[in-house]
Amino acid sequence: MLFGLLVLLPFVRSQLADISYAYYVPGRPSCSCLTVEQRCQEVDNRLTSKLSKLQSKVETLERMLTEFQDSVTYDWNRTDSGSLYKFYSTRKSWNAAQAQCQAFGAQLPIIDSDEKNNYIQNLRQSSLDEGSDEMIWIGLRIKASMKNGAKTYENFVGDDVEKGCVAMKANGKWALKNCDEKKPFICQRVAVR
Repeated sequence: MLFGLLVLLPFVRSQLADISYAYYVPGRPSCSCLTVEQRCQEVDNRLTSKLSKLQSKVETLERMLTEFQDSVTYDWNRTDSGSLYKFYSTRKSWNAAQAQCQAFGAQLPIIDSDEKNNYIQNLRQSSLDEGSDEMIWIGLRIKASMKNGAKTYENFVGDDVEKGCVAMKANGKWALKNCDEKKPFICQRVAVR
């Protein structure tokens, strides 16, 4: 009998070598043995499903954020190009002003033409007390000029350009100021075409 078992043992080992075994909680899956490939496919299917649900939630949140930003800009001034502008009389540092604009999907205004400079100057004048010489923050920082391709537009007072943040004076001219100074500001939300 012992001799018979010793003869059968190599045969049984060779048959078991081809079987993959995985232990699952009772009842899951319905069979007790799965191949590694089947297990990987099951995990892949679950992760794909979860990823799809997560992507859907992100898209919903992005849409809700855009709708919220649109709803809070109903009282902003709209230009012919579709861009929106809003004056804020609350005095903030340049960084704090930029952060508030960004909360509305906007930024401090980037002025790249006389037309836009005049628009911002007029909005400033109509929003502040008549005759006020208070400066407002615009969207330039550190660099004193802005280059857009081959065009360069500047509107600074004098020749002494250093580093800092740029504010607009009542006459529409720009001046570099300490970025920590607190000033009123305008936010610009550019129209996407």
